[in-house]
Parts: sequence; structure tokens; C-alpha cells
Amino acid sequence: MYIPMKIKNSSPENELMARNILFGRYTTRNNKPVTAHALYNPESSSLEIEDKVVCVSMNYYNELDKRAKIVLKCFLSSDGTKKYEATKYFENKKIGIAKGGDDWNRFFTQVSFLNFVEGEKVRFKEI
Repeated sequence: MYIPMKIKNSSPENELMARNILFGRYTTRNNKPVTAHALYNPESSSLEIEDKVVCVSMNYYNELDKRAKIVLKCFLSSDGTKKYEATKYFENKKIGIAKGGDDWNRFFTQVSFLNFVEGEKVRFKEI
């Protein structure tokens, strides 16, 4: 499991977002054990801040396959608590959603279950 670092040394809104998101899994290829992984990088131009419901959101794309996208949102309440939401899309179809409270690590444990889907491009590395 991979828990991303938050974006630091930037605007307060950006500090609520992940620097990147990485999915990985062990598998076999040609009868050899390998890891398969996909790195999702943020598209900073997609950063949105909604006024009525204090919500900060950003899109993350698989660096190898732009058909795969995650929309990460952080909802801020007036008492300072945060709720996170991540929705994964592949070819513009919703694959799944993860929701969590203020605990960044626990939330990304749930996000890790979204993983990659059949047809999504990933990197393989022998282990």
C-alpha cells in the first residue's frame, strides 16, 4: 500500500491534495513474478475551489494511460474537519469511489482498493 505525501510549500488549497497516487500489485508474467504499477500525477490546472460547499478538487491521470483518471476532493467544514473523496474513472466510466474522514492514511487505504482495471496501461518490473 502507498500513502502519498501531501503537496507542500504551495497554496493552502494545494496542501490538501496528494502529490501523486500510485497503484501496484504483484502478479506473474511469462511465469516470472513481477510488480505492476501505475502512477497518477496531478493536473494542476484542474484545481477547483468551490465557495458554497468548501470543496477543493484536483484531477490525477495515469502517466501511461490518460483514459484512467482519479478525481480527488477535500471537503472542509466550518469547524476545520476534512472529508476526502476519490472517484476513479476509466474511459469516462465511473469505476469506484472511496470516502474517508480526516485520517489521510486511512483514506488512502480505501483508495488503494480502486487499483487499476482491465485494459489500463501499467508498468511491469521483474522481482
